Order: sequence, then C-alpha cells, then structure tokens
Amino acid sequence: MGCERIRTGVVAALGLATVASADQRLWLAGVYADPSLAAPVVELLEERTERSRLRFGVAAWTLSAEWERLQPDRRSRFLTIEAAPRNADAGERVYREGARAPELEFDGHAAELRAGWRGARGERWGWELAAVVQSKSIESGERELRDRWRDPYAGASGGLRFRRVAADEPLSGRIEGLELTGTARLMGGEESYARLVVALRAGQRHGALHFGQTVTVVAGGALDRVNAVLVGGSWDSGGATTLYGFRYAEFRLERKGALVAMRMDLDAGDGWSLGLRGSLLAGDSQRAAGAGAVVERSFRGVVAAGGVFVGEQRGAARCCDPIYAVSVGSALFSSRRNWF
Repeated sequence: MGCERIRTGVVAALGLATVASADQRLWLAGVYADPSLAAPVVELLEERTERSRLRFGVAAWTLSAEWERLQPDRRSRFLTIEAAPRNADAGERVYREGARAPELEFDGHAAELRAGWRGARGERWGWELAAVVQSKSIESGERELRDRWRDPYAGASGGLRFRRVAADEPLSGRIEGLELTGTARLMGGEESYARLVVALRAGQRHGALHFGQTVTVVAGGALDRVNAVLVGGSWDSGGATTLYGFRYAEFRLERKGALVAMRMDLDAGDGWSLGLRGSLLAGDSQRAAGAGAVVERSFRGVVAAGGVFVGEQRGAARCCDPIYAVSVGSALFSSRRNWF
C-alpha cells in the first residue's frame, strides 16, 4: 500500500498493548510530513477478550482492519484487510535522479487480504505465515503497466523476528538491544514476483548518549515501480527503509539494494534531545548519501520531532538542497466502558 512504511513506527508501538486489560483500548496517533507529503496516522487496538483483539488503522489514504484470535500456545490466527482508494503505492509522486518524473507517475487504488498464523517461541523469537490476495488497479501510465495489474494476484507472505531488547521507545525509533527481522512475499498472477527485506537494528545507551544503526538488505524478482520496495523519508520511526536527506518514496528498488542508517542522540534534559543522522544507499545502479540534525521533545506522552537534512544522489540534478521532516506522535489508553 502507498503509506505502509509511514505507519510502521506507530504500529510498532502496539507492543504497548500487552499491558492493556480486556476493558481497554489503545489509541496511537501521529502526523508525518516532509516536502512530498503530510500524512496522518491513527491506530486503534482493542482487547475484546483475553483471546481476541481488533485493530483499525488509517495512514494517509491507506485504511486497514485486523482481527486476531489468540491461542494458549502463544500462537494466533489473524485476518487483515487493507485498502488504498487513492495514491496506492505512492504512485502520485515518482522520482528519477532527484526530480519528479510525471511521465512515470500513475493513478491507482489497491486492496489486499491476508489470513494466516502468528507465533512466538520464547521471549525473543516470533514468526508469521499468511496467504495473500491482492488487487491493484492502475488507471494511468503505459499500457504494459496497466495490463500487468489488471487481474488480482495470489500468493503467500512470511516473516521471522529475533528480538533481544532491554528498552524500546517506538515513537522515537530508539531501542537498547538488537532486533533482526525478515519479511518475504511470493505472488502469482499475470507476472509473478518475489520480494525479500531483511533488517538488523541495534542501539545502545552510554549515559546521556544513545547510538543506533539499521542495516537493511532488499532483493526482488520481477518488480516494477508499482510493487517495488519504497525507500526514502527522514523520520526516525519510518521503518527499515528510512533514508535521511530524501523525500518519502524517492527511490524504488526493483532488484537489489542495501541501506545503512546511523543516529546519535544526546538527552539534553526536560524531555529534549538533540541528534545527528546519516545514511547510505546502494542498489539498482543508484547511489545516495544523506545526513541531518534533529531536535526532539517528549512531553506527557507526546513525542514531537523535527529535522533539517541534506542528501546527494549520483547523477541527480538536485544536490545538497536542504529538506525538512517533522513528526508528532502519541499513545493513549481509554476504557471501553465509556464506549458503545
């Protein structure tokens, strides 16, 4: 979907829901903006009973709903529905060599259904396996592109996670520990495709300083600009394909690539922190590097951050022009007794 990465950091905070009882709801809300977009993100997780939960979400033009049935053996069944009635796969803004490329942009909408199982082994390992059906309707662009996505696709997706984390600040994108995740997807249709994303995230605190980095590897087969892995965006909670100094979805990896993102934060007291950022990208004959500075303020459960970044891309007309990225996020518990 078009804004699935924007919501990644906010959805990660759903781990907070483990402290909620069956009569509570967890609200997560945020706004993300850079020169390419301004997107609201809202997530609601409700513990219906000790064995079931519901989740609803809005991320810009992407809507989602999920039902999950928990089982005693730390496994669960789930059903997820997502729909993007507009700007699916960020098609309204496509870039080439640092500038918008209107001839590559496309209008479209998408819907996806996933059903499967999740499980955990011990406190550190987790997995997910699901059947997937998706439909993408491309209403503009070249005929070859429209024909490829005319009919639905069906396939499977899977994920594996190892997590050894002592502290987690999901709204700030900081952890103390190590997290390794891998997601894969194999889809059959007019032109079958495959996609793999593996990310290693680590962080450590030394007094008032926090250091962190993320290394991400991407591989794909038969991808195009519709189903490519979207890379870009300078938000700390933007997920494994954050690339500081560049706009959201400024890069689309169709074959292979590697990213490295680094950060250093200084706790300045009274909820303020100052940070430096840097990142590198190499993939699909593209090379890019970016850096920036961030100011963050945490106050009564609200985390606000803003930064100025510069990026340089090989062969791009735009070089080192500063861009901004801002975000505001919050988490709130409420009682179901006050609701219908």
